[in-house]
Amino acid sequence: MAVPALTDGLTCLGAVPAKRRAFTLSKLAEAHVQAGDVEQACDLGAQAFTVATQSREAWSLMAVRDLRVQLKPMEATPGVRAFDERVLSTLLTLPR
Repeated sequence: MAVPALTDGLTCLGAVPAKRRAFTLSKLAEAHVQAGDVEQACDLGAQAFTVATQSREAWSLMAVRDLRVQLKPMEATPGVRAFDERVLSTLLTLPR
């Protein structure tokens, strides 16, 4: 039930990288984890992380962190490893 509702919510928000978009992407990713679609969850989580780092919004970054905690049991899968690499590469290139 959450996936269609959150997808509709993202459509209403539009493509503009906003604080609400990052948070909603994270929650949609969590719904995909619960539905067993780890690859889609990781893709959405990476998108959420990118938007959250651009907007420098703490709540959205914490939502991405919560997503990563939910992915812990599946951390050996290619999707989760790619997610971790993408987040790490972004963190290493942030300006100081």
